[in-house]
Amino acid sequence: MSRQRYAGGAVGFAAALLYLSFPSARYNFDGVACAIAVDLADFRHLVHGNHLVYGLVGYLWHSFWRMLGYGGPSLQSLQALNSLLGALGAGLFVRLAVRSGGGLAAAMVGGAGLMVSRIYWTWSLEAQVYPLGAVFLIAAATEALGERPRAPYLALAHAGAMLGHVGHAMFIPVCLYALPTGKERLRYAAWLGAALAICYLIAGILFVRPDSMGDVRTWLLGSAALTLDKSFQWHGGYSLGHLRDWLRISLTMFGAGAWAGAVFLGLAAWGAFRSWTARPKVARVAALWLAGYALLFLSWEPYTEVYRITDLIPLWLLIAAGVPRPKKWMGGSAALAAGVLALGLWNLRDVIVPRSDPARNSGLQRALWIARKTPEEAWVAVDHEDQVYVPYFAHRRPLILRYHVADRDSLSRRIEAIGAAGLPLYVVP
Repeated sequence: MSRQRYAGGAVGFAAALLYLSFPSARYNFDGVACAIAVDLADFRHLVHGNHLVYGLVGYLWHSFWRMLGYGGPSLQSLQALNSLLGALGAGLFVRLAVRSGGGLAAAMVGGAGLMVSRIYWTWSLEAQVYPLGAVFLIAAATEALGERPRAPYLALAHAGAMLGHVGHAMFIPVCLYALPTGKERLRYAAWLGAALAICYLIAGILFVRPDSMGDVRTWLLGSAALTLDKSFQWHGGYSLGHLRDWLRISLTMFGAGAWAGAVFLGLAAWGAFRSWTARPKVARVAALWLAGYALLFLSWEPYTEVYRITDLIPLWLLIAAGVPRPKKWMGGSAALAAGVLALGLWNLRDVIVPRSDPARNSGLQRALWIARKTPEEAWVAVDHEDQVYVPYFAHRRPLILRYHVADRDSLSRRIEAIGAAGLPLYVVP
């Protein structure tokens, strides 16, 4: 056990150094929006219905660093938090791979492979909700693959993942398969339901404070109720076009091009083949894991790559499982390590370094230009990413156009009100 801890700690420490050395300057929309809510202590928006706890964790993290004297922007502290969460996930993966019956060397190389895979690496550098859920998901998978999974521990770890993002409900089939009896499955369901219900109830009472059941519904729907009238809207649907999007990301989520993705997917398929007879539970857990998430994300925004972070975990688990033990072939882990090193260097050069350059972020440069060219009291008409970039980076008040798409008269009234207050309003090309 101590060797596993040291090995996992080494992978996690290496990941933390790597991630913190190349902070992203891409600044995704959701991360900037979360940073705004952290700065405003806007708890109603921090406890998002689809990812309940990330905003609170980010607020506490940023508050802790402010107590120690940190005076920088909350966005950077949130990015550092995610870098550490991503590193923690890579370190915990080593224990998961060893628990699955793989050798320690292969488990470490698998953790390194997860660490440098394009989607896992890039989204561990952004202020986003998904690395937090991934950490708990790895903990849940480690419990599920034990000889005697404990229903309460499995349920609490899975609840942590779902509080990180509700999409991790697709891990339920893995948990039900891993538990040996119907009684244990009922215990798991009771613990999971109770943990989620208690957390949502506390958040609702303390922070959301809804005035009606309609407010509760809108809060719980989260991203599915972003329409102007707060009606339910599914972001996608099953189609051949969405299948192509899902397959395209499947081939590119490792990085270094589709050809490299095909190689690593082939290694995962080989690992599944070897495990199906030698360690069938590992192969079946990985298959249920991948199929469950595919069922959701083939329909819901299959073009959004960040959702595929969790697919990389079972894939690298299978890749590590396919490496022969040292007594059979000494070069197995070494050959995989060489491939991981090449993958990491490729992604560093082609993806990570470019994303760390603020000059390559056109939205950021536009916001900084607005800050230079407009007075401090200005309002700016905005849409898309400017909805968060203008208030956060330019420190100007946004007139958000999408709120007025269905009612042009309301836009006219808003413009008149700004003018009546003697304030300037700008439209930016």
